[in-house]
Amino acid sequence: MESSKEEGLVSDEPRIPPVSLKLNLEAPKSPALTPASPTPLSPTDTFPPSKPTCEMLADYKIPRYFRDDLFQYTGSRRPPHRWVVIGPKRSGTGIHVDPLGTSAWNTLVFGHKRWALFPPTVPKHMVTMRGMPDHEAATWFVMVYPRLHDSSTIDASGKTLAERLGIIDIIQRPGETVFVPGGWHHLVINLDFTVGVTQNFCSVPNWETVWLKTRNSRPRMAKRLLEKFVGFSKDGRDVERAAVFQGLVDIATAVSFVPALPPSTTESSSSSSSSSSASSDTDGASKDNTQSESSDGGGLCLCRKCKIRRKRKAGTLGIPSSGKADKK
Repeated sequence: MESSKEEGLVSDEPRIPPVSLKLNLEAPKSPALTPASPTPLSPTDTFPPSKPTCEMLADYKIPRYFRDDLFQYTGSRRPPHRWVVIGPKRSGTGIHVDPLGTSAWNTLVFGHKRWALFPPTVPKHMVTMRGMPDHEAATWFVMVYPRLHDSSTIDASGKTLAERLGIIDIIQRPGETVFVPGGWHHLVINLDFTVGVTQNFCSVPNWETVWLKTRNSRPRMAKRLLEKFVGFSKDGRDVERAAVFQGLVDIATAVSFVPALPPSTTESSSSSSSSSSASSDTDGASKDNTQSESSDGGGLCLCRKCKIRRKRKAGTLGIPSSGKADKK
């Protein structure tokens, strides 16, 4: 997407690993395959680095505005963050906030998307509606969007509720890139068949917010990240780069007194703008956030895998939960 090579402030472009396929829709059932039939793709199959795959990845260039991605230093345990998104008309992503306070960019290759974005100051209940049959973007645009723009919501200043909330409406066309700042509620619907590329990232401007969320939600990853930044800050070969990382370390130290909060349940575990019925995670990372490094603040992992292991050990697997964290 970018023909020229432009270096970022704190990093070179990360290496692009093989592609893994993730399907969000359940595949239709089919008769048993005969021995001569081809083997179907699993929802988590990883494509080997074949010539077509390598050629496609060689065309992947991060836009120059988003190359300073601090999360590239998290290593192999980085959460899923990069996708090829493909979806038919009326598919999309319901309203959500991206995980860990990260920002995102979405470049459209083919088709058209419609976006609605709300500033972080807008409470979620102001842009949702009780009794909705589902959380699909198409349902939101039918049931909620007209209510926000209804003439009955016009106040003395002549503004509708949508205008007072600061909604941003976007029609995205092929070749255009949408930037979603961290903390913004947003949703997107495909107006026709679309193909796009999207990536979540952490940069210097939103480091404080991302650090506060990552420190609690993924403590081990946060610890590794901060240790690397401390090392980079002591590198005397590049004084300017070292100063940048020292500033990041200082910010993390300055907010160390801020109390830890539990991970937000309103944040999406997927990309900010997946808006598709099928997506390709070009990182080959974990399939979802159920195997994350979440912690209750006392070192007890709250990921689904660890909770099941503890319940199986205690003999309580299958017994309805009280809704509290498993402390056994």
